Amino acid sequence: MENTDKKNYCVILAGGRGQRLWPVSREQHPKQFLDLFGTGRTLLQSTLDRFEKLLPKENIYICTCAEYHDLVREQLPEIADCNIIVEPIHRNTAPSVAWASMHIHHIDPEANIIVSPSDQLVLNESSFAHSIDVGLGYVSENHVLLAMGVKPTR
Repeated sequence: MENTDKKNYCVILAGGRGQRLWPVSREQHPKQFLDLFGTGRTLLQSTLDRFEKLLPKENIYICTCAEYHDLVREQLPEIADCNIIVEPIHRNTAPSVAWASMHIHHIDPEANIIVSPSDQLVLNESSFAHSIDVGLGYVSENHVLLAMGVKPTR
């Protein structure tokens, strides 16, 4: 995928508490910060790895809550501090998306934003890249926000 459009941005949501995966995922160390598949990379790190192949690193933002800021810093030292968006209060997905979108639109009012959770396993990366390419094309033509997800298998 050749993505040279500097107006394309990604927000990786990494503020969830991972309560549905308890007891593996705990409030102090939720699933996005765990290496659940023994790859040597946590779910958050793997998500960043996927998006770094598709977008400029400076256009990738991590949205998290204050209590996970240090975990994000520790796991993603290559991400600039200004690309970590800390939610003022923990209010779940929709407010996080709105907060991050507002932040990015202050930087670039013409931004095409794609939002992705930080806790997905993606096995077919070429299909994922194609979906991102199609999605960003759609966003740029229709001025909407695209939330990426995968069809759960179980």
